[in-house]
Amino acid sequence: MVNANSIRSRAAHRQRLRDLVAQLHQERELRARSAEDRYAWVKPAILSSAITLVVAAIAAWGTWSATHFGADEERERESREKRSQIYADYLTAARSHADQKTSATYAQMNFHHEQKQVPARVSANVSAARMTYLQAKADAARKVHQLEWREYLTTFTAYRKQVDLVYVYGSDAAWQAHLTVDRAIGDDPDEPLSDAADDLLSAGLGQLQVVFCQEASATPRRGCSG
Repeated sequence: MVNANSIRSRAAHRQRLRDLVAQLHQERELRARSAEDRYAWVKPAILSSAITLVVAAIAAWGTWSATHFGADEERERESREKRSQIYADYLTAARSHADQKTSATYAQMNFHHEQKQVPARVSANVSAARMTYLQAKADAARKVHQLEWREYLTTFTAYRKQVDLVYVYGSDAAWQAHLTVDRAIGDDPDEPLSDAADDLLSAGLGQLQVVFCQEASATPRRGCSG
């Protein structure tokens, strides 16, 4: 027969074990809650840091893109302005040179004509007064020819300068238009522009005006089609 004291002793021992287990569970829960409390700031801190980094990245990208795209737009604007000035100056120089070539050519033709009218010497058919008059006309024609020729050289130099600028800074379409103009003007200073050359000149200048209209503005008008 089991001793009553032994039964009570074992029961008390089991109770102490249960109490010890319960105490251990409580301590473990307390430690877990304490750990959660200690690291409760970590997630918000990480989230805050992440947000800060994202905002900084967006701001940096915005600054870079504004600078980058702003620089591209500025270069494009400067390019349009430069081309516009070059095309405008080219049109002026080409017209002036073509007109001056015609003036110089006719001045030379007139000088040669007047020079042929001066006789070699006074004769029964030509008085001294008449010879003096004819010589004066020839001398005046020569001076006009010299002035026109100097002006021709000036306009030629200005025209060639603009040709070089169109070659460097102009578009392919602008260069093709120039080639038409150049064929019309020609290289021979003693040959006046024919009607066909005048028509070709007008066509070339018209082509360049269309290019000018299309390239001078970021939003060219619809009529810039030629």
